[in-house]
Amino acid sequence: IISNAVFLGVEVEYYVQHPGPSPIWGEVIGQIYNFLFLVELIFRLVGLGPALFFQGESWAWNCMDLLIVGSAIFETLVQ
Repeated sequence: IISNAVFLGVEVEYYVQHPGPSPIWGEVIGQIYNFLFLVELIFRLVGLGPALFFQGESWAWNCMDLLIVGSAIFETLVQ
């Protein structure tokens, strides 16, 4: 998460200094982070099981993660 935040800061700084279309490296690295977050979410869902994932003490965080990762995947699919 921290390295993703650093990457986002570098990416925003680049866009401020170089307006125009997105460079391919930004898209590729962003998709790598999306993939890693998806894998982490799948591991957590399989490891905890659906019942504990959605009803355990961290259910709200799990649902928030599911929403964030799901929206990132949706954005990738509609591009």
